[in-house]
Amino acid sequence: MRVKMVLLGSAIGLCLAAGSASAAAERHGWYVGLEAGWVHVNDAELPLWTYNQIQFENRWGALGTVGFAFNGNWRLEFEAGYRNNDVHSIFDGRSLTFPNDGELSEWTGFFNALYDQPITNKWAIDFGVGVGVDDVRFDDNLGNEDADAVLALQGIVGLTYRVASHWD
Repeated sequence: MRVKMVLLGSAIGLCLAAGSASAAAERHGWYVGLEAGWVHVNDAELPLWTYNQIQFENRWGALGTVGFAFNGNWRLEFEAGYRNNDVHSIFDGRSLTFPNDGELSEWTGFFNALYDQPITNKWAIDFGVGVGVDDVRFDDNLGNEDADAVLALQGIVGLTYRVASHWD
């Protein structure tokens, strides 16, 4: 099952960074991070079940990262994530159904490479790419379920603000 998904930023980002800071000279060492945000899933279709259009509600996602920041603004990290969207409606070409408790959930694991470009001593822009696995599970609560694990790629753009030493 292929579902296009856009994670529009991490609305609430808290990066607990041991040895990590926005200034390039101080950003080095191991770090951990926690993020949460808004998840939007584009309309999808499942021809096997004659679903011409499935609409999803906007919901939430959460990510955790463990990585290493090198001198020179580069970072390598592992990211694990969970996203959940309820099914809003299903159109099968004849009728519109509003399933109760139908959902799309995703567990992801990525290896990311990022470059942090300092703007000021407090602000930086982060650019990166990642490759990993997306384990997608769909249940319409009408008797149909499907799951698939697929290769996933991601582009990363972020804005980092240094709150204090070792806290971004």
